[in-house]
Amino acid sequence: MFLIPRISICLGSNIEMNEDLEKTLDWKLGKIEAKTGIRKRYLSDQSETTETLAIGAVKKIPDIDLLDVNLIISVTNTPSVSFPTLAHFIHSEIKTAQDTHCLGINSGCSGFVDALIIANNFLKSDCYNKVLIVTSDTYSKYIDPLDSSIRTLFSDGASAVIIEKDKSGFFIKKTITNTKKNSEKHLCMEHDGKSIKAIQMNGPQVLTFAVGTVLPGIKKIISKEESYAMVPHQAGKLVLDTFKNKIPKNVKVYENYQNFGNLVSTSIPNLLSTKPKILAKEKNLILAGFGVGLSHTSVNLFKPK
Repeated sequence: MFLIPRISICLGSNIEMNEDLEKTLDWKLGKIEAKTGIRKRYLSDQSETTETLAIGAVKKIPDIDLLDVNLIISVTNTPSVSFPTLAHFIHSEIKTAQDTHCLGINSGCSGFVDALIIANNFLKSDCYNKVLIVTSDTYSKYIDPLDSSIRTLFSDGASAVIIEKDKSGFFIKKTITNTKKNSEKHLCMEHDGKSIKAIQMNGPQVLTFAVGTVLPGIKKIISKEESYAMVPHQAGKLVLDTFKNKIPKNVKVYENYQNFGNLVSTSIPNLLSTKPKILAKEKNLILAGFGVGLSHTSVNLFKPK
């Protein structure tokens, strides 16, 4: 069982409003919000990288809370270097034990939930008591600036989340995962060994996966006799409106994509950070991550009264 006592966020420093992007794309005023529901995005500047945003998020956590961290799990699709992992860079920036375990995951919008499951499994042992999960992505650096299908969606940001063993905390009651075969190129970033190509996304295929695979999967872990607070990946208006319309009425769906855009692996931690009452008051949570893969991971977190 575990608690999540601290979440810190570091977003790209450039705030991009819709009206500015609509001029670039030669779109009518108001079209972006009508299509995506998003009002603004946070973009990294030239000096900001996946690593600097991640370190910025970690630095917001008091040093005393990091001293006894013995596992760092990093999640990113956009590292500035292929190896070592982002977790190793974080370890060098904080005061913690030299024998801290560093582990990196190449994962996107399901990555935080994947990392939470891994953290929970480590915490079940006697060797680990506190885990630091760090997510960070800078998709904007790898998107064609004139690709209107995805340029309007993504933001850059990082999170640092403490997961601490605690008998009074949450436990993972149920888990559901789905990975669709032959869907790797529906949302991907390729390279030919010399240069990285722009991120490509097949929007209709991603939507079909979300509605046809993710939503039915989430329903499998929902009981009619219980009430839930659902914290989904903030994919945008079309997906989340569909979820809200089709999810059982005993599930309250939280969202904040309107003011942050799609933050990839940082999407769920950012939502938890901006709505702290979820962790403070809700006892029955569903965290739902889905995207790159195409993959889906959801967990039902339950806190006994």
